[in-house]
Amino acid sequence: MIELNRILVATDFSACSHEALEYAGELAKRFSADLHLLHVAEDLHRLLPHPGGTIPAEMLAAAESEADEALTRAA
Repeated sequence: MIELNRILVATDFSACSHEALEYAGELAKRFSADLHLLHVAEDLHRLLPHPGGTIPAEMLAAAESEADEALTRAA
């Protein structure tokens, strides 16, 4: 029989990834497994008008805060 100890779910906070998280949650319950949620932030450098530019600290902080809040809501 299969044994699951840890389940990793990647999310982009879309409806599809929410469904995948619900499915993974049920699997985690069934196997008493740890459930880990992962979100990879968008590369903000591509939004800069010139390559090699610097991203303002407040922009990075805002993006991190938004992702943290979304992960908290998803959990």
